[in-house]
Amino acid sequence: MYFLILNFLLSCSPFYYALFQNAQTEKKNFQRELVSILGIELILSLAYSGSSFTLIRGRAAEPIKPQLFGSPTSCSSSPTLPEGLSLDQRNCEISGTPLNVQPTTKYTITASNARVKASTDINLKVDFILGSWTSANSSDDTKQWRGVVYGNGIWVAVGDNGSNRVMTSPTAFSWTARTSSNETNFWNSVSFINGTFLATSNSGTNNIMTSTDGINWTGRTGNPDGNSWRQIAFGNGIYVAVADGGVNRVMTSPDGITWTAQVSSGESNSWRGITFGNGLFVAVATAGTSRVMTSTDGINWTARSSAVEANPWFSIAYGNGLFVAVSSAGTSNSVMTSPDGINWTARSGSYDSNQWTSVIFANGLFMAVGPAGTNRAMHSTDGLTWTQITTADEGQQWRAVGYGNGLFVAVAQNGSANARVMTASF
Repeated sequence: MYFLILNFLLSCSPFYYALFQNAQTEKKNFQRELVSILGIELILSLAYSGSSFTLIRGRAAEPIKPQLFGSPTSCSSSPTLPEGLSLDQRNCEISGTPLNVQPTTKYTITASNARVKASTDINLKVDFILGSWTSANSSDDTKQWRGVVYGNGIWVAVGDNGSNRVMTSPTAFSWTARTSSNETNFWNSVSFINGTFLATSNSGTNNIMTSTDGINWTGRTGNPDGNSWRQIAFGNGIYVAVADGGVNRVMTSPDGITWTAQVSSGESNSWRGITFGNGLFVAVATAGTSRVMTSTDGINWTARSSAVEANPWFSIAYGNGLFVAVSSAGTSNSVMTSPDGINWTARSGSYDSNQWTSVIFANGLFMAVGPAGTNRAMHSTDGLTWTQITTADEGQQWRAVGYGNGLFVAVAQNGSANARVMTASF
């Protein structure tokens, strides 16, 4: 059909013949002229500047622009592009932020209009950068996010101000606002235990809430309910929560729903962190005397001396046969370690001038973050020697860190009003 039309045009007018002669050396120009004259798209070609591209998870990709001749009305990919990437229907440009790591995969990109189509193959790989933090926006970057955890294929974070004091994400790069069980409560930590998310509040009523999906939450009555509950741990078949205010600053539960008040080893202590390891519950306090306490059953507690009684010990984790606690203030020895939770050794390093508010053990690493200082994240394989890392935004007050699906995720309680989430792989 193309050549019949061409022969007809050449026989009808010297103009078309001259056009044809010039096009012998500039074939593409001839095609463009012909397309313009006929007013129909008979010619379409598509090619990219390369055949293989490597993108970084969580980082906006440099647009992959094709060399396109003709005017497509649609563009498609087979299979569908990696999650987070999009294909411009006008020009087949690929852009966006890939959300998941994937090996090299071949994609067939097709441009088409009502009459013709053109296809080309490209290879896309989505990788990650080890040891580097990347910013991500929360559901509301004015919120004070206090806790984060991963479970049941979803990330959950909790906060203590404004509305929608919960947010969720399947990837940690894009978050959705959720309503907590009590929007006036100050939610300050969240855990994932035995298939259920449990969050604690240091104010309000029903200051424990639970959820199986991170989206729909049910308030639970603490015991006492007016206490300032800070964190929950699980071990030996029992849930244990600690508080930094009120009376009976420990409570226990067989199911995370019904709670029983218990007496801590120091009722005037401000208990902030708790973990379970090697058959023992260990809690740490930011104020009071004997700022460590231990228990095998969560009910009967024994006071222990911390390595530095003047330091406010804010968070504790267990891994690789070692308990590690971090301090939220002080000028030295802001890490302490213990093989048994009873006898503690002070650790010192360049990190001592920072404030540390969260430490976890995951993927063979201790990871800690904090709201103040330089290089507000640090990690260690043994809990003794630490490497500090520059965070995605050193202006953010990083409050808590979690791990899941191959990713460390931290949330911020304050700071610059943007991107109060950061992610990293180690």
